[in-house]
Amino acid sequence: MDKDLAVSFFKGIFSGKSLRIYLILLGLIFGSTIAGAIALFPGYAFFDFSISDLGVPLYNPSGWWLFSVAMWSQAVLVIPFFMHVRNIFTKYTPRLARLFRDAVFATSAGMGWLGFFPDAPPTRGWHFFAAGITFGGFLIDGCISWVTLIKMGHQSKEHRRKQMIFVLVPVMIIAFWGVLAAIGGSWMLVKLGLLDSASQWANLYFWEWCYLGAIGAYMLLLGIIISREPETS
Repeated sequence: MDKDLAVSFFKGIFSGKSLRIYLILLGLIFGSTIAGAIALFPGYAFFDFSISDLGVPLYNPSGWWLFSVAMWSQAVLVIPFFMHVRNIFTKYTPRLARLFRDAVFATSAGMGWLGFFPDAPPTRGWHFFAAGITFGGFLIDGCISWVTLIKMGHQSKEHRRKQMIFVLVPVMIIAFWGVLAAIGGSWMLVKLGLLDSASQWANLYFWEWCYLGAIGAYMLLLGIIISREPETS
């Protein structure tokens, strides 16, 4: 990859079709590395171990490195996708687009740190810090996306595009906040004695996977909308 091509790549300069292909490759790389880490994990069960446990050498001696590869690769590869989104958002909400970019870099840094600091002593504190930055960055980007996409929908002159935006944005919001509300709600029900702490609905590992799924759905739906928006230089 020559210098100009590399610069264009990290600036997020894609055509609509190439963006969709890139997003598919992004999902395949992440999905295959995480699936490999699960396959090599002795006796992995979704309700007994967290996502981060996949990257702990003590628990996953043969496959922990695949978790790290997943984090490191995504830390780099999400940047071009989100930079393309930022380029589009600049036309509609320029100030929010700058905050969106900053949150993207924070998310990317958090994912990179997750690959270096396993969820085990003595690096557990750093792991939790990196996880907070990663998920917090996605949440900020999500909120900015919904505001900008709604404005984009109002300004769109194409009826089908307007419909698509006003259907997909609520799906994205429900997926994100629905999981967070379920986590908070199940915690409160356990505290009030209305839900058994051993129930799968009170299982933090279960909701962690759900939140990861919500992030995946957010990126997919965002990519579908943005890939059909003409970009101006």
